[in-house]
Amino acid sequence: MRETIPAWVPCVGYLAFSIVFVVVIPLMFPQVKWYYVAVAYILAPALSFCNAYGAGLTDMNMAYNYGKVALFVLAALSGTDLYGFHP
Repeated sequence: MRETIPAWVPCVGYLAFSIVFVVVIPLMFPQVKWYYVAVAYILAPALSFCNAYGAGLTDMNMAYNYGKVALFVLAALSGTDLYGFHP
């Protein structure tokens, strides 16, 4: 057990990459707001855990379906700009 990666290393790495990409992706694609990227990074661990658990139980990869769920949530957030509501 002495040759394991400490639990804080992936947590800090995920947090560092999420901060970098919350800044970089809106610069590359001006239509994408920074909070859309932040919501995607918040949803990703929960959806990936569900996919890994389901794949372990059933041997079916449902990543495509979980990607659709994430797209629906982000589309629902972005559709509010059409009606004059700006969060």
